[in-house]
Amino acid sequence: SYTEQYRENAEITMQDATRDTYRFVGWQMSFGELDRNNKFSVTSDVTLTAQWEEIYYDVTIDPNGGVYDTHTSSFTESYRAGTELTIGTATRDTYRFTGWTADPNILGQDNKLIVTSNVTITANWEEIYYTLTIDPNGGVYDTHTGIFSDNYRADSYATLLTPTKTGCDFAYWK
Repeated sequence: SYTEQYRENAEITMQDATRDTYRFVGWQMSFGELDRNNKFSVTSDVTLTAQWEEIYYDVTIDPNGGVYDTHTSSFTESYRAGTELTIGTATRDTYRFTGWTADPNILGQDNKLIVTSNVTITANWEEIYYTLTIDPNGGVYDTHTGIFSDNYRADSYATLLTPTKTGCDFAYWK
């Protein structure tokens, strides 16, 4: 707070005040009123008190087909400006979590976020593939006569054919 002296009947215009993480909503006078342009005339000692409201922003988290916390779809929560959040890891069957994308890009190291605006955070995924290697062991598998490999999605099934070998009956896969 501070005090200033003005001559009587001076026209005073008050500027908007600023404060981190708060929105200025106006001045409250100890008596009388400011006009809509924040002006008043000095007629006696007066106290002006800044009026504030906290700023809140929406943080939307989209698990993008996966699960975050217990959420299986996008959800939004409001946080006071300046709040520090750590965004954890999401999960999704047959996918590997590769991180988060934020719009705007305000997500920091270790998935930390200081809430300074509305933001949408989306999970990023990479499909998991496994390699199936087949050794016909001197025989023929489909058209392959030697060892070969193929990649399959983690949630898919491979149907194994029966290999052939002249003079032998196939017993089992090992």
